Amino acid sequence: MSLSISVDSDEEFVLLASCAGDEDTGGGLCSFDGRKVETIDRVSSAGLCVTQDRIFRLLRTPLMTGGGEMLIYDSRGVKNYLRVDELADGHYIAWDGRHVVVASTGTNSILWLTPGGEVARVWRAPGEDDSWHLNDLTFHEGRLYVCAFGNYAGYRGYKGFERHGHGHVFDLENGRTVASGLCAPHSPRFFDGYWSVCNSMNGELVQFDAPGRIRRSVELAGFTRGLAIGDRYVFVGESSRRSDRGGVRRATIAVIDRETFELVDRVGVPFQEISDLALAPAGLAAGASNGFRTNHMRTSEQDQLSLFREIGINPQCIWASSDPLAPEQCRVRVEASLPAEFDAGKLTLISCAITNRSECFYCSAIPNPVYISYKWQLTERSPAMDHQEGLRTSLPRMLAPAETLTCRIEVLPPPLAGEFLLTITLVQEGVGWFDEFDPCSGFSCLMQIKEPANL
Repeated sequence: MSLSISVDSDEEFVLLASCAGDEDTGGGLCSFDGRKVETIDRVSSAGLCVTQDRIFRLLRTPLMTGGGEMLIYDSRGVKNYLRVDELADGHYIAWDGRHVVVASTGTNSILWLTPGGEVARVWRAPGEDDSWHLNDLTFHEGRLYVCAFGNYAGYRGYKGFERHGHGHVFDLENGRTVASGLCAPHSPRFFDGYWSVCNSMNGELVQFDAPGRIRRSVELAGFTRGLAIGDRYVFVGESSRRSDRGGVRRATIAVIDRETFELVDRVGVPFQEISDLALAPAGLAAGASNGFRTNHMRTSEQDQLSLFREIGINPQCIWASSDPLAPEQCRVRVEASLPAEFDAGKLTLISCAITNRSECFYCSAIPNPVYISYKWQLTERSPAMDHQEGLRTSLPRMLAPAETLTCRIEVLPPPLAGEFLLTITLVQEGVGWFDEFDPCSGFSCLMQIKEPANL
């Protein structure tokens, strides 16, 4: 079944699921695009928060480990790693426009953190550490609302009372309760004029009206936690219950019709627990998928080394060699983003994308390295000049069949003003230019070269 994952926007969105699974499947981060689930990594995680240009991800750090960790992504990958020593058993996060607001469940506190990870403010509930089990938090009309298991006084005083209905959602500043009578609640969200909360221990999603009365609910499976709101569907995390695990049971994402509040479908994830769900623009979600892999050279070296180590070899040279290719193996598709014109003799950086259309692997390794390069060729309106071959640019990583890589290359225009034909392609040293074996294996464009501006 294909689902429409969208919000009130023309932009494409992806559902992210942060997952846990202590002492069993482990945890990690997944993405769901409406058709399939993909595992991004296997790092156990807690809360997620998505803003216009950032994804904040709280890593799972149980109380006994001490401190807390957070990853901040932009569309390229990891932008910041924060270690917050004042955080204990961090559960969920929100963004107020200037601070990352975090539930420090282990200290019974809410922390306001600067983007650099410094604590700017602390609010602490009465009682000992983790007496209320503060967990999820959300902003509505500029006010911060927090979810708690109950107003207990002693350390983990809620243990054994999770089904007694002491859980509630309250306005942090004035203490006003907007939802109560809940059993180990998580994920309060306000949408369509009502508060909805995961009534986790009872395995349901509950919606409240303005006076705090239950308006409607939907019975789900397992321990409900994690709630994301799309245009048509509401997505709820269904975790396996820790007390019921005789065998390994995977968590699922329940798909609820937003209008009718009825279950439409379930989507499986490869972990036992879902901590949080969040909708992110596809471009931003790609940054989460990229993670720390923002430097192609560094990650390519590590990937090559890992391949050898998996079979028990620790090589002196980690790069593959490049043997001569047959003409029929020199097949690529090239796309490039070019300026309107070039300055004569001025080195210019351009972006290009190379797709491998062959069944071979390409790499810039000896004895016959494959490079990205270009040629300046004459037209009828070109000034007198010899044909000019361009600079060579190494492939950032090995290019597998059907794979596409994007990179930037340096282009040096001819020293003369006029019209020239620029062709960007691959070349294998000692073998030949790909576009000469296959005319479709290059990107060609008539370019104007102008005299450089006087400095």
